[in-house]
Amino acid sequence: MKKVLCILFLAPLIGFSQQLPLSAQYTINPYFLSPAFSGHNANYEAFLGYQRSWLGVQGAPELKLFNVNGPIGEKMGIGASVIDDQVGIFRSLQMTISYAYHLQVGTSSKVSFGAQAGMIDQHIEMPNGGFNDPAALSVQGNQKKHLNTGVGVNYQWKNLDAGIVIPYLLQNTTQASDTGSASYIQSRHFRLHARYLYGLNADWSIRPVAVANFTGKSFHADFNALVNYKNFAWLGAGYNTGNSINIHVGGLPLSFLSVQYSYGISGSGILAESNGNHEFTLGLLIGASDSQPSSIFGRKASDKQKSYYKWLNF
Repeated sequence: MKKVLCILFLAPLIGFSQQLPLSAQYTINPYFLSPAFSGHNANYEAFLGYQRSWLGVQGAPELKLFNVNGPIGEKMGIGASVIDDQVGIFRSLQMTISYAYHLQVGTSSKVSFGAQAGMIDQHIEMPNGGFNDPAALSVQGNQKKHLNTGVGVNYQWKNLDAGIVIPYLLQNTTQASDTGSASYIQSRHFRLHARYLYGLNADWSIRPVAVANFTGKSFHADFNALVNYKNFAWLGAGYNTGNSINIHVGGLPLSFLSVQYSYGISGSGILAESNGNHEFTLGLLIGASDSQPSSIFGRKASDKQKSYYKWLNF
């Protein structure tokens, strides 16, 4: 009976821990969404993020991430990311590299094709003393490494981006116990995304972003918008299908450094019983001091690169 109860306890966590990591970083860093954004901007950009969900709840999800991407020549880009995602006793470490090819179409649009490949290390970390149950203790230390690949395509027309991504092409399974009574399943996900930059006047602009992640059994969507003042500071808000409201505040304290804090709260579910979700993101502009408008750093491309980006109409 104890084993059955343990499996019932583990099953929802196992399923949850294998979903795509959920982060608000994409509101300022589109590379988090798709490998097609590798080298999308004129310079190299690096982002470091930390998220703590359900603050005050023991064993609550914790997410750490780092990524960097930039151009190779005029039409290609590369990137790399590390994601450490822990939900209770389940931990997933992902290390990925990506490549993109950007094809200009006409004078005002381009299509970007991206691919990524990497390793996913999935394992169970029991707390000190573990659970007082042989069934739980039997999975302690179980670990499995998988290779996985993903693809994405993005279409850009002036200030509009829209695309689709399949982050996990391979559906890997990791047995969490020798009996096979519990397992990790790396489901094949699909992601749709769209964002638009609209200039209100010389000082103000707004960028709405929509993202939908789904498999054959689950669906999650985010809707956010950032209002930016003089490419110096921004304030945003959003809503997701988990019935939570998100608030974002950020800015550029230095021309090459961006900072954003995101807070999520809900009136229902476990989030309502906690102190909310908290996420911090730091961004670093590497290289030249200029960047095209699609970047959160928000400056024009340098003269050396301007010939390629002339279709952006700036």
